[in-house]
Amino acid sequence: MILTWIRLWPLFFLPLLLLLPLGFVPEFTIGRLHLSGGAVREWFLNNCLLPVLSTDDGWQLVSWFYDASYTQEVLLHALISIDITLLLMPLVFGFGKVLIFISGFISRTEHAQKTRVARN
Repeated sequence: MILTWIRLWPLFFLPLLLLLPLGFVPEFTIGRLHLSGGAVREWFLNNCLLPVLSTDDGWQLVSWFYDASYTQEVLLHALISIDITLLLMPLVFGFGKVLIFISGFISRTEHAQKTRVARN
C-alpha cells in the first residue's frame, strides 16, 4: 500500500491532539495528591506566549491570567496549542514526505523483485 497525502492528512493535527488534552485536566485532589492541568497551562503561558509579547502586554496578560476562570485558561491554552501546531506544520510536512518516499521506495522495490522473478 502506497502512502499518499490523502491517507496522511490527519498527521497534520497530531501536535494539536497531543498538546490540547494536557491543559484540559481540571483541578482535583485524590487523597493528598493534587492534580491539575493548571501547571501545564501556566508553563505554556510562561514559555510559549510571554517571550513573544512586549513587557507591558506580558504584564497585562499575567494579571488577566491570574484572575481568569478555568474556561478562560483552557481557551487561552487552546489558542497557544493551535499556534504551536501551525508552527510545527513544516516539520510534520517533512515527516510526511519522508514516509511517502519510504513507502514508494518499498513499493518500487517489491515491484522490481516480482518483475525479475516473473521474467526468470
